[in-house]
Amino acid sequence: MFEKEQLKLWAGSGAYGRGEDYYRRGLVGDLAIGLSSIEATVLGTYPYQVQLRMRGDILQSDCDCPVGLRSEFCKHCVAVALAWQDSGTSTATVSEPEGLKHWLKEKEPDELIALVLEISRNNSSVEKDLLLKIAARSADLKSLKQMIRKAIGSSFIDYYEMPTYGRGLARIGSMLEELLANRHAEEAQQLSLYAIERIAKALENMDDSDGIAGSEMYYWQELHLQAWQMKPPPDAQSRVALARELFELELNASWDEFYSACQSYADVIGKEGIAEYRRLIEAQWELLPLLKPGTGRDSFDCKRWKITNMKEAIAKASGDIDELIRIKSLDLSDAFNYLKIAELCRDAGRHDDAVEWVERGIAAFPEDWNASLKEFLISDCVRRGQHDRAVTLAWEIFEQSPSEAAWECLKTHAIHIGKWDEWKSWALDHVRDSIIREKRKYASSRYQSADHSLLVKLHLMEHDPESAWQEARSGGCHAQLWKKLGNALSDIDPKRAIVCIQHLVAPTIERTNNSAYEEAVSMMELIGIWSKAAGDCDSYRQWIAEISLRYKAKRNLIKLMRLHQLLP
Repeated sequence: MFEKEQLKLWAGSGAYGRGEDYYRRGLVGDLAIGLSSIEATVLGTYPYQVQLRMRGDILQSDCDCPVGLRSEFCKHCVAVALAWQDSGTSTATVSEPEGLKHWLKEKEPDELIALVLEISRNNSSVEKDLLLKIAARSADLKSLKQMIRKAIGSSFIDYYEMPTYGRGLARIGSMLEELLANRHAEEAQQLSLYAIERIAKALENMDDSDGIAGSEMYYWQELHLQAWQMKPPPDAQSRVALARELFELELNASWDEFYSACQSYADVIGKEGIAEYRRLIEAQWELLPLLKPGTGRDSFDCKRWKITNMKEAIAKASGDIDELIRIKSLDLSDAFNYLKIAELCRDAGRHDDAVEWVERGIAAFPEDWNASLKEFLISDCVRRGQHDRAVTLAWEIFEQSPSEAAWECLKTHAIHIGKWDEWKSWALDHVRDSIIREKRKYASSRYQSADHSLLVKLHLMEHDPESAWQEARSGGCHAQLWKKLGNALSDIDPKRAIVCIQHLVAPTIERTNNSAYEEAVSMMELIGIWSKAAGDCDSYRQWIAEISLRYKAKRNLIKLMRLHQLLP
């Protein structure tokens, strides 16, 4: 089913521990265990209703507690999962109160019928489940299609309605499971496809941010496959017909619900179906035009993408690298596509071909940002021992777009040839020149400006807080960097460290919310530690007094300062 380590991963160690405690204390009751689902009540602060469902290897959960309503795997879900896991062996997880099973055995059939009817009248969920089982047992297509239409609906479903809506969708999966369990394969084939087609349209009219409806749809597709595996097409003609249907479904699917169908259904459609699938792919492939560099880059052609994926899947299955290269070379509209071909060649040990494709990509897109192509060449240069060229390429990347990552790349290869001091000096000068150009560019802008943040970062990366301090003081940097600089200076110059943090306190307080006040008080405490190290506690106390006077109207801030003993 699932391991306890998986539960810890899904819930987090804190929620897992509390859920385990709930289970051990016997707070899980009223278990109703289905084929691949469980419902139960957990006695927390209030009685909470929990439903868990296995969908392949995924455990889906619903709980009506505040955490569960955010679609998180809460402690109540953990408790029920543990009860479910142990239900086959543990007497601590009896699904009904003690003696109920014996009491039910003593009842006459008419009494049991009356009891079930009464329960179903008072619980619409039980009634729906019973009606579903009746319809599934009889394989009544008309009733089951009506149930699917009603569960999926057509009105808009917002985010907060999705957990309840998802429980209705889960009944469709249970119905399909019931059909398969009763060997109604043909009905399961029809109904699973019917449900998939309806939910695919409905997904356009709901907020399924957590993937509740989507995951149900993909599960129905798995059941559709199982239904065909249970009762495959009886002859070659039927296998070809199914292949055609699957091809159209994959090609026109809105949510990739039949992605890679040829591979998934290979055993069902047989060699005749696979051959037909490939013929259909080839027919569509022949219609695709060659995309030269710069063409077709601004629009996404979904059908082209799907046909290409189908074509590539066949080539990968046969291990034909040349065919994969031919497929990918039909679209050279983007520099990234050259890189993917180069990676194919490299992985096949064809390094010269890989370099040729990269160089073609750089030549085709000289004005584009093509750092990934040059990084590929750098790796190849290192492999060949061409370290001087590796440094030159690393410099081109840094020169085009200075960044911390580009700095590290340049540094790594410059150190290898023993010339980091030279390249470091050139790189810093280049960043300064770039900042000057940026300042001129945004001189008249009210919304954009340039500071020395990158220079501060680079000096801190080089463990040179003194130079970082000079750059921050002369050109400024963003708030997080001031904090990082303060921490770097705290051991060698606490007075400068105080300056780095002190000017951030007022803007933080003026954000006017409790989290901002907590952040500001943390900075005040840190400044207090550094003031003590600098031997300047009097100035610190005076500054704290000024802060409290200036913001005396912010009662939550003052209360927090007193709580942390910053004020008497």
